[in-house]
Amino acid sequence: MKIILLQDVPKVGKKWEVKSVADGFAQNSLIPRRLAEAATASAVARAATARADANAKHSASADALAQNLKKIEGARVEINAKANEQGHLFAAIHESDIITALKQKTGVEVAPEFLKIAHSIKTSGEHSIEVSVGDVKAHFTLSVIVN
Repeated sequence: MKIILLQDVPKVGKKWEVKSVADGFAQNSLIPRRLAEAATASAVARAATARADANAKHSASADALAQNLKKIEGARVEINAKANEQGHLFAAIHESDIITALKQKTGVEVAPEFLKIAHSIKTSGEHSIEVSVGDVKAHFTLSVIVN
């Protein structure tokens, strides 16, 4: 059965892609959970325009970020977190927390797909984070301070 994905589905595809999947998988799992819809002619046309709009928005965001990477390069961003005596955080630092702190510090809005974090941040101290837009890259330091 041909379907259009309405969200990213692991091991199936990305949002707005047209995929062929087993009938049972589509009818019993993807469509009832609103992860996909049947690929009718009108739905395929609607998905194509939605994909084009999403790509245009993504490229505009990437262009704006590429111009502002100089503000991010070498910045030091601090986040306060709770940790135990060994310095291990009770909750990992999420991308959304990093994006918010970076925006407060530099005034630059970064989409999550442009952040390149080598590993999950679960300890206090300093962590190097890369922001990558195509071939242009910038690094900043995230300092996790224990409350």
